[in-house]
Amino acid sequence: MDNEKKNKKALCGALRTVPEGAFSSIFRTLAVVGDSLSAGEFESRAADGSPGFHDMREYSWGAYLGRMYGIRVTNMARDGMTAREFRDGWADQMGFFSPAAACQAYVIALGINDLFTYGGELGTVDEVFPDEPEKNGRNFAGNLGWIISKFREIEPRARFFLMATPRHSAEENPAVLTRKAHRDLLREMCGLFPNTYLLDMFEEFPLIYEEEHRALFMGDHMSPMGYIFMARAVARLIDRHIRRDPRAFAEVPFIGTGLRYHGDPVCRGENEDENGGSHIMDLCETFRFDENEKPLDRVVPNGGFSAIFRTVACIGDSLSSGEFESKREDGENGYHDMFEYSWGQFIARDTGAKVHNLSRGGMTAKGYWTDFADSMGYWDPKYAAQAYIIALGVNDLIYCRWEPGSVGDIHPDEPEKNPENFAGYYGRIISRLKKIQPRARFFLMSMPKEDDGLDGIRETHRDLLRDMTKVFRHTYLLDFYEYFPAQTEEYKEFFYTGSHLDPMGYVLTAKAVESYIDYLVRKDPRAFAEVPFIGSDLKFKEEI
Repeated sequence: MDNEKKNKKALCGALRTVPEGAFSSIFRTLAVVGDSLSAGEFESRAADGSPGFHDMREYSWGAYLGRMYGIRVTNMARDGMTAREFRDGWADQMGFFSPAAACQAYVIALGINDLFTYGGELGTVDEVFPDEPEKNGRNFAGNLGWIISKFREIEPRARFFLMATPRHSAEENPAVLTRKAHRDLLREMCGLFPNTYLLDMFEEFPLIYEEEHRALFMGDHMSPMGYIFMARAVARLIDRHIRRDPRAFAEVPFIGTGLRYHGDPVCRGENEDENGGSHIMDLCETFRFDENEKPLDRVVPNGGFSAIFRTVACIGDSLSSGEFESKREDGENGYHDMFEYSWGQFIARDTGAKVHNLSRGGMTAKGYWTDFADSMGYWDPKYAAQAYIIALGVNDLIYCRWEPGSVGDIHPDEPEKNPENFAGYYGRIISRLKKIQPRARFFLMSMPKEDDGLDGIRETHRDLLRDMTKVFRHTYLLDFYEYFPAQTEEYKEFFYTGSHLDPMGYVLTAKAVESYIDYLVRKDPRAFAEVPFIGSDLKFKEEI
């Protein structure tokens, strides 16, 4: 093998070490221009069955893309948007053509409403005049060309990504042929405008069959899982363009400045994958659930589908509060809750969620109920969350050896009847939180095994939590007793300092919690489809 081939092979190997999608993070500012499917819209149903439509931009695929890669994303989308309306005043009204709103990259996802909702004319590239956009036709092609030209006046060196609409049927029916014509027009646009690329969702986005629709859609719009799925698809398609021609993107940091290195190479219409085949179809594997899969078989990036929760509360003891041990000069231990290192805050950074850490070293279920939560104001609705992760029991059962109780001690609607044992106090905590946030999801974490002769207590604890998931609605077990690595001496050598986790141990726990919740979401996606409506009166249908 000659040196040139060796170097190329080495480069390809190096590129493969970077996960697909990651090179999309070279853009630090990105704008999304689109309709409801870009605005993060969800459907609800009133009591009389009439639909409601709600742009919830925090759940849009652009917002997820921003959180995944730390990109500042400006959402210029809205329910019902068309290229015509965007051109005819809405963008000006919203200030999107202001230099202050300029971005390094624009993803434009328009066409569904233009061509299907309003039956507009598609047009051709012959009606697009990049340098004289006022001459453009008054059809989709002309309006889209006008939008690109206008953004290019503000930021001439920006990169543009034009998104085709996914194919919704394997048959060549009229609707599919219209989507194909729309894709072909976008491809021609990429040859007309410099630095413009096709995101070919028509060809490369998976066909959505019944199984996928249950996971990814809620009515005619996407579920929270669907918007995450779309964010990953967009990231991977942008990433592919960058990998194919990295020199065309080398000067992205200079966009918006007068700086140059070698003249900023220009791409025109180079959209075909020279290797052929789809790189997006395997995205289906990110949410498909295998009946033989175990909860922690997959370690997910960016929190996986646990990222559907935008507010999370963590209730626990020192292993949840990010506690570290120190040694004083006299040899005595010091104990320090360093919340920034807690697994909850690593989840916050992975997913971009707001995570409340309602934990403290030494915490018990009794202590939380009788004093701590009240003294800290944690019953205040400002701490209400879409998801609660409760990790209590170590101090109650292992150190204090209090009576565990049973699920028969729990009265969900009359918690004052609960006895004063671990089960009773734990049940009171859940009942109180459910009054604050009735539709929240609860995740109860059991203790991992440990070679100290006390696993019988830990198994009892796990079995009790499993029983609780049958008493309280929307409540799930994170069975760390069964599926998390046993806390052996070898394990502790890597992940503990003294009797508490070290920084790597907190990161590993965060990854395990995220991956377990991702597993539960994929196992029953319909049970999580209405997560964005938690804390509101909105519903799509009676929740599972």
